[in-house]
Amino acid sequence: MRDTLYELLNKCADDNIENAEPLSAQEVNNYMKRFRNEISSRENKKTRKFKPSIAVSVAVAIAACLGTTAYAAEKLGAFDKLKNETRTVEDAAGDVFPIKKNDRIDYENIGSAAESLAEPIQSENENISLAVDSIYCDGQMLLVGITGSLLNDNANGCGYLHLYDFDLEINGEPYTFSDSERNNRYGYMTLDYGAKNSFTGSIRCVFDTENKLTETTDIKVNFGNIECSEKYFTDRTPVGSASVQFTVTPDSSHTKQIGRLYENDGFTFTVHEVTPAMMTASFTYPDDYRYFRKDGSEDPENIVFVYDENGNVVDRYPKYSIMAMVYDEYGNRLERVLDSPVVLDNGINAETFAAPPTDTIIVKFCNKQESDENGMPVVMKELTIDLTDTE
Repeated sequence: MRDTLYELLNKCADDNIENAEPLSAQEVNNYMKRFRNEISSRENKKTRKFKPSIAVSVAVAIAACLGTTAYAAEKLGAFDKLKNETRTVEDAAGDVFPIKKNDRIDYENIGSAAESLAEPIQSENENISLAVDSIYCDGQMLLVGITGSLLNDNANGCGYLHLYDFDLEINGEPYTFSDSERNNRYGYMTLDYGAKNSFTGSIRCVFDTENKLTETTDIKVNFGNIECSEKYFTDRTPVGSASVQFTVTPDSSHTKQIGRLYENDGFTFTVHEVTPAMMTASFTYPDDYRYFRKDGSEDPENIVFVYDENGNVVDRYPKYSIMAMVYDEYGNRLERVLDSPVVLDNGINAETFAAPPTDTIIVKFCNKQESDENGMPVVMKELTIDLTDTE
């Protein structure tokens, strides 16, 4: 498949078709459907799991060979563009890492549950133009797909637009974020591949369970201080404020309520729910591995002491630091989606993991303080969980 993709791209090298007609939305959908069907038929002959992002790349490559790359890209919504996992972030030192390091949403997975707006919602100030064209909302997570451009034609060569500084109005009233909600806000845009002044990105809000959206809601997003920068960590230039307003109806039809605790020798993993955007779960482990006892005192059996040559304690650290690493049945790690926990209605702080592609997951309880021969945390206990088993 990779060779096929490269052949298609090579054939595009001499494509100088002028005055190419833009692809209609229906034509784009037809191409995508044809190539997904082709890939599906090929994969039926293989045992290796296929990565969906390649399918998107192939469709884009074929569109390029038709001389309509730029036009077709304009027809794609923000979420469709963000499915491309090769989007990267470059820091001030020139080091490049995948955008997934910051934005871990699987845009391929949320596609069927997202709403593509027939008419993008526009907002503009003296420096920037923004358009909302895609919205995902399951009640707990609100994800808004945004495209945009700088009105000076990006004369300064910016590669990033930072949208972190925003607040919400819900049904006309200012919304106050809880600490966890504020920590899990996210928003920035990156320059589209090969473009000079076309940016794509998203903003994300994750509500505590008690604040979930449950009905059709008017949302206004106020960006207080949009900034642009050449590289992700370089100096930023203010480009003003802006607002976008839309109405959203939460769709929980794709949400699987699990609410099941799985246990093995005192190690527990509770799956609360699974949405197209993430799996919410919490875990516990036996007190024998805790740094502090229940009364708050230190347990010397679970402390590693570091001594100097005179026998004086110069440092100490926990003997155990337990973490849960989650994998799908193919052995692919399900990364954490959010850096901070979400607060459930029972007050539990839950972790969030990428939504599993199948109903089987493997949970490995690991000690971060100890590494195996491959440099990975030592596995102390393992659970294989069937998410269809809710009894």
